[in-house]
Amino acid sequence: MIGLGKGLRRKFADAGRPAETEPLGKRLPQHQARPAPAQARPSLPPIEEVLEFTTDCVALLDHKWRFTFLNRKAIATIGGKADLIGTALHDVFVLEKDSAEWKKTQAAAAAREAVAFEFHAAHLGLWFEVHIHPSPSGLQIYFRDITQSRAAKLALARSEETLRLGLEAAGDAAWDWDLTEGRIAISGRMVKALGYGDSSFDGSIGFFTKLIHPDDVRMASRTLQAHLAGHADVYRCAYRVRAKDGRWRWNLDRGRVIERDPITNWATRIVGTSSDISDLGFAQRTAKRAV
Repeated sequence: MIGLGKGLRRKFADAGRPAETEPLGKRLPQHQARPAPAQARPSLPPIEEVLEFTTDCVALLDHKWRFTFLNRKAIATIGGKADLIGTALHDVFVLEKDSAEWKKTQAAAAAREAVAFEFHAAHLGLWFEVHIHPSPSGLQIYFRDITQSRAAKLALARSEETLRLGLEAAGDAAWDWDLTEGRIAISGRMVKALGYGDSSFDGSIGFFTKLIHPDDVRMASRTLQAHLAGHADVYRCAYRVRAKDGRWRWNLDRGRVIERDPITNWATRIVGTSSDISDLGFAQRTAKRAV
């Protein structure tokens, strides 16, 4: 490069070098795309908005059990038009503060443990399902009015008890079969009539299934399934069961599904009666053989 000025010599020498601002090992290939900027996460609604629109009544208490927040549903249920913020829980539920449920709340707060129970608010004439969760700031209380559903359950229980007593007076045995658990509750009349003691019955449907005559199992199952599927209005089936002494007794079952799953419509509970029709059953079989 003799004969070139210093400036030109420096320009030619630098021409084959990478720029100092872009070291060779760190330059991106022409085809490689640069990463797209990260998208911003959607903002979440404030906690007050979440609590306001939940289906439960919600109340928050401080460590002195004073209300610090109630959603609209809680205000409408227990507050009426009164502003309960700053009011102590025992000043609202004066009649209930010595109840067993009140003591459960105290124990949960002291132990910092969650608790759930049903609670009767005497001054409101309402029953609540209550869930209490300790929090760093005090207590979180979630509750809902179950007065109507509880009354319906009690009315059903009373009617079932009346039916059971009436059936037993007529000589029939009442039974209640929980299909989801596979458990059946039955009056002792039928168990004793077959010669089995109360201790023999373990509450499982399998106990009675094993007693059915092998020739009647398929027919009894088919009849039951037809009712459970909704193809028959009632379940009615006569079949033979083995007594403890080895003899076969004729039994007549009559029942109806009273509860179904609200989503699948599968039967979950069926109630009915059992009657010993041995004399009638054997008489019918004898008559058929004679023909």
